[in-house]
Amino acid sequence: MSARPIRSSEWAVYEIVAPVADDATSLTVGFLLNGAGPGWIDSASLEIVPTSPADEADGQPLSAREVNNLTAFAKLYGYVRWFSPYSEPNDARWDQIASDGAVAASRAESPQALATTLRTWFEPMAPDLVISLQPNTPNPERGPTGELDLVRWRHEGVEFANPAYRSERVSAERLETWQAGLGSGLFVSLPLAAPRTALSSEARPDALQTAQQAGNDRATRLGATIIAWNVFRHFYPYFEDDGENWERDLGNRLVNAAEASEPAAFRIVLQSMVADLHDGHGDVGPETDDYRLPLLWQWIENALVVTAVARDSDDGIGVGDVIVAIDGRPVEELLRNESALVSASTDAHRFWRAAEALRSWQTNRPMTIRVEGADKVQRDVQLTPVASMRLSGLLEENRPAPVTWFPQGTWYFDLTRLDDRRLDEALRQVRPDQPVIFDLRGYPHGVKADFLGHLTSEPVDTPPFRIAVVELPEMRDRHWKTVGWDVAPTLPRLRGRVAFLTDERAISYSETLLAMVRGHDLAEIVGEPTAGVNGNVNPFNLPGSHQIVWTGMKVVNHDGSDLAGSGVQPTVPVSATIAGIRQRRDEVLEQGIEVVIQSGDTALASPQGDMLQRAPR
Repeated sequence: MSARPIRSSEWAVYEIVAPVADDATSLTVGFLLNGAGPGWIDSASLEIVPTSPADEADGQPLSAREVNNLTAFAKLYGYVRWFSPYSEPNDARWDQIASDGAVAASRAESPQALATTLRTWFEPMAPDLVISLQPNTPNPERGPTGELDLVRWRHEGVEFANPAYRSERVSAERLETWQAGLGSGLFVSLPLAAPRTALSSEARPDALQTAQQAGNDRATRLGATIIAWNVFRHFYPYFEDDGENWERDLGNRLVNAAEASEPAAFRIVLQSMVADLHDGHGDVGPETDDYRLPLLWQWIENALVVTAVARDSDDGIGVGDVIVAIDGRPVEELLRNESALVSASTDAHRFWRAAEALRSWQTNRPMTIRVEGADKVQRDVQLTPVASMRLSGLLEENRPAPVTWFPQGTWYFDLTRLDDRRLDEALRQVRPDQPVIFDLRGYPHGVKADFLGHLTSEPVDTPPFRIAVVELPEMRDRHWKTVGWDVAPTLPRLRGRVAFLTDERAISYSETLLAMVRGHDLAEIVGEPTAGVNGNVNPFNLPGSHQIVWTGMKVVNHDGSDLAGSGVQPTVPVSATIAGIRQRRDEVLEQGIEVVIQSGDTALASPQGDMLQRAPR
């Protein structure tokens, strides 16, 4: 239910359809209440529902007729679920409609039979739906209809579990109809507004029966693909062509889903779909890899370079070694394959996510890693993936302590390893004229933006967060609701020079902070461009226990330019080098120190935070 929260105070029927393990001894049902308030359950029932019959065609290629039928079904599904005034978009039955309805539609042997099948599945959710074999005559605009108390759907983003997005019925000024071709010789006419009094469950038919879906049968895969495709078709905020290319690719995605009879193969189908969004938040869950290689690496100077090894590791791999192959497969080939499944708006962030994926494995089987050292000699070493929890505290980059005073005359605060309390304590040690370096090479989990108030005498606002307001399918005539927040000036004002360090690992909230810095000229930004994705994610669940994570709003820079595809740009570009990694140097930090000190030779060989933790008095 997390993807379809109950927000109404009216009594209504809700149901959960889920598989039960053969050895289960009890079922527990309860509320998860966000905030304070009571909740009631009445007339609860438990029913064993039939399992959908096995599909003998599972895994077989689709015929051209089946592809056309499924395309028509998929398009109609999105129109009705999110835009028919009679529909409840978060009704649990929509999963079944997507899955079993798709299979039924695929079997129709003529346009007439397909039209009948579509009516069977969709009229219970849209009783005034018209499906015909010829284009519909455009409806003239109706006269005054205020006495009808019309309502229609209005989506701010689209409502799943994240409260930043909302779908609600709102008053409609006129009767309006959506008309479109579905393919397969069919056309749809769908009223987008209806009298409020016609929306009660008693006023419309309810002919659909629930069936339990298998975990990875063809119906479940087709249903999951149709749901995900439609969410993005109607609500993804970053399509530059209004989704035309997305529309053209629907048939291929359905073909791939039908043939992906193994769970791992279908996961790749979903990953490929999300990758085509170029959304750095985009991901497919749940995660299936429980083990990690006990090292860190990054793509540096067109090579995969080891940047850290676990403290208790003696596997023969050292910092600065270049990874050549894993189990005999060239690392370039592995990264190319992983990159094809990574969603990212910039190449640098895509390579970083692909490299991280190569560290993750489903088993702890020993692996043969071919590496090349500074001497250009290649050697094979055995490396065993380790349970992720065992690496906690054992695997860290070459960085100073989170709070460090360097004798060159500057403070260093690593925002990715501090929380508000520790940062506040650290900032109280800073004299107003002392330089400060903030490290944002990654994600700050426990730091609010309030600290930026020390860098300004005026309020600092976020970049514009734009939520698409959608009332028509296919993002037609959408407009934007802009939201954001401010940071107020805070005393004492830091008047020394300030620099922020960053790279392609800085994503989302990191980019909010850096965009505020860049947009208001609060400090220099040293390093490489950020990931190029910001805005609240809006996860949703699919049949088959998959979850999709994606960005539900569009964020631009303060000047209106695109963040996606470029990221927040550094004011002082600098990149790590293989030579620097081998010498245990942090070249980005070195440049940051030079920027804030503006004095002679500030190169540091592995600066250590424990050498000085407080400023001289």
